[in-house]
Amino acid sequence: MCSTLRVLNVVTGRLWSFAAPPGTAGWTPAGFNRVSAISPGGRMLAAYALTGAARQGRVRLYVVHLGGAGRIAVVPSSAVLLSAGLAWTVRGSWLLYQGSGGHLWAYQVATGRTRRFSTPCCQYTATVAARSRG
Repeated sequence: MCSTLRVLNVVTGRLWSFAAPPGTAGWTPAGFNRVSAISPGGRMLAAYALTGAARQGRVRLYVVHLGGAGRIAVVPSSAVLLSAGLAWTVRGSWLLYQGSGGHLWAYQVATGRTRRFSTPCCQYTATVAARSRG
């Protein structure tokens, strides 16, 4: 677990540091590069934080806004056992993730709107968003 999440912009050299959210035990490592945490456009980062003891493996997903005040927002219905795959939509307006009830969820960051899909979802290694042809 990490008490501070550090994000380095390799183009500008700017470094952001984010303390773990209150009530958590720290940020969890992404592990094996299996998540596309940075949104298209590079303005947001999705990251998991441990919500209890490490041996319990309970995590919650957060959106970290890069730049400005560096606000951190909890993603609704994202408390799950162990971090799972996630993906940003092509335009970066929605975050897709495994949410409560073992289903695929979507979170629209700008409005706070959530959507629960009927698609069962359980500890996928990869979640991918692709542009449709239609």
